Amino acid sequence: MALPAALSPTEEPLVEDPGLPPPPGMTFDIDDRGLVRATPEGALTPRGLRIYAGLPPAVPPLRTPPEAEPEAEAEAEDAAPDAPPVADQLERFRDLRPRARPEDVIEQRERATLQGISRSELAAFRPTARPQSVQEEAEAAEPATPSTAQAVQASPPPVQRPGNFAALVRRAERTPQPQAQAEPVQTAAVAPRTVSPAVPSSASVARSATVRNAINLGRINLIGVYGTPNNRRALVRLANGKYQKVKVGDRLDGGRVAAIGDAELRYSKGSRTITLDMPGG
Repeated sequence: MALPAALSPTEEPLVEDPGLPPPPGMTFDIDDRGLVRATPEGALTPRGLRIYAGLPPAVPPLRTPPEAEPEAEAEAEDAAPDAPPVADQLERFRDLRPRARPEDVIEQRERATLQGISRSELAAFRPTARPQSVQEEAEAAEPATPSTAQAVQASPPPVQRPGNFAALVRRAERTPQPQAQAEPVQTAAVAPRTVSPAVPSSASVARSATVRNAINLGRINLIGVYGTPNNRRALVRLANGKYQKVKVGDRLDGGRVAAIGDAELRYSKGSRTITLDMPGG
């Protein structure tokens, strides 16, 4: 018979449900074994089961042993009178033998696994020989041709390193090498010269170089233009005193820069086109 499935050691044991407790004030008749005493009317257990004394109303019939059933054997013989005896059947089965294994079972297995070819047939196949090289073809065509003067059987071995090579290196390291002494070069000291402007600077010169009221600081002004003709940039001073670098397409003073010339900048603001010129001096 099959054994019951073993519980896994990792699984926790199930806790048995104790059921509802009996109502308060209820007593049970317990015998010496610690069990509820059964009665013909039925005694209630603490678990809610009812135990009756005596046999149940329906009892299964008793089973008759095999040796006490002569009538059943007689009925079986009458039902199959032509059946051979058991001894004859065993004798017939004893003479039966299993079918012998075929002699080429190994070859059949090889053909089934090697795409219809046996190992002996597969061993007969040989790879294609490598073709001859140009030198081998030339030797086969003219075997009696003598070799040239440059042809040698083996190249000469290289010259070996001298045995005292390490001693030669140490001797060369200990020998001081003559060094060419650099002759000192004498240079004459040059007295520094003081360069003064041809025209002395004065307050009148600075005053004449200053242009007053060249730009209106309360408005936007073009300070300078730089860059190549294909990529012009401009430096603009805003009315709040900040400086901004712009190119064509940038936003400026609520508008957008349309063009930058050599000395002017034009930008569109709404429906107007405003031009900023370089300050003159």
